[in-house]
Amino acid sequence: MNGMSLIRPLSPRNALTWSWLLVWSLVAFIWAFAEAVWFFIMVDVLISLAVMRFGVLRAMVPTLAALIGALLGGIVLYQWAQVNPETVRAFILTVPGITEELADEPLGALFLGGFTGVPFKIFAATAYEAGIAPLQEFLQPASMARLSRFVAVVAVSGVLRFLLYTRLRRVGLMRLTLFIWVVFYAWFGYVFWNIV
Repeated sequence: MNGMSLIRPLSPRNALTWSWLLVWSLVAFIWAFAEAVWFFIMVDVLISLAVMRFGVLRAMVPTLAALIGALLGGIVLYQWAQVNPETVRAFILTVPGITEELADEPLGALFLGGFTGVPFKIFAATAYEAGIAPLQEFLQPASMARLSRFVAVVAVSGVLRFLLYTRLRRVGLMRLTLFIWVVFYAWFGYVFWNIV
């Protein structure tokens, strides 16, 4: 194996793709952290766009970053709730779509409404008070809930990409995905938040 390297340098095109993947992953991490703590627009928007832009396998990089960000945000709320549960509850109730009734059902909110972006905050903020301790006991269901949702988003987006790629190509798929999310949030805002 004279002069041959086991690690081949990336082509300029692949290097650019991986550079963009790292940027998308950083954004996914920050977005998922913000969603876990307060932000109400799901990081699923970015994950589905990543699938359309990079394909299913490469989109797993920002998806993993989103999972880590979401869990870290959940840990922040969980730890905060140990110190001052009343403040965390008041903070969570400022998020659009969260009501007192939702805030009183942490496990139900986590599993029944895992696709709204709202319930994970409730679970993280109320888990300690509900007797879910130590931290590992919180992380187990939290990880499963986040991972299952993100995998579902990647799977659905991957199927759409597979079915429509030859007709729409990458840019068309990203536009379609954005359009679907705008329609979803317009409907969601009208039905649940009364803001449209």
